[in-house]
Amino acid sequence: NGYVRVYEAKDIMRLNDWTLTHEFQSLRGASCVCWSQSSLFPLLLAVGSDDSTPTAKHIGVYQFHATVNKWRCILDEQTENVFRKINDLSFANWMGRSYHSLAVAGNGLHVIKIKPIEPSTTSETEYHYTFQHIPLCIQDRPSQEVWRVHWNITGDMLVASTDDRRVTIWKQATPNDFEAVKELVASHSSYIPAPTNPAFQSGLTAANQDSSRQHT
Repeated sequence: NGYVRVYEAKDIMRLNDWTLTHEFQSLRGASCVCWSQSSLFPLLLAVGSDDSTPTAKHIGVYQFHATVNKWRCILDEQTENVFRKINDLSFANWMGRSYHSLAVAGNGLHVIKIKPIEPSTTSETEYHYTFQHIPLCIQDRPSQEVWRVHWNITGDMLVASTDDRRVTIWKQATPNDFEAVKELVASHSSYIPAPTNPAFQSGLTAANQDSSRQHT
């Protein structure tokens, strides 16, 4: 229904008890969310949509304003010229940078640099932001479907999986450029579904035997 709900565990020793703290209207067909990783700048929440409607908006970025206890939109963009849908989002670890790096997976792979600009006067309390799109593309397959993205712990390498059974590792060469440094390709012949995989069956048997011994 396009709503985003934020829950909080009031007591970290009781993680089976979560309280709804915020609820707001976001993108229709919302398919993924992720948090920003910076402890210096205001908290950001990115929302992606896989809505295929031509006029749909596919990316929303929201900032939490503690003074009013609300989430406010800072980026609400119609991206039909870039993405037909978004499958996954991932913020990089901050590591002292002056900007956020948001990886976006869909019918292509992009990194969006979100740079906070501090209030210019003491009377202003809100940050402003600039946005920069960095497309990542391998020349022989410029329009591959990207399903999942994940950063390394330092936020300078990005892993992306695509629908052609490939996993590509990207390294940030300069602040505005990434290069593919490694590619892994899975062949149909080497893939064995888990239930029929001998290694899986062996591990399952061993786990069942250990469980039986613990209960006798």
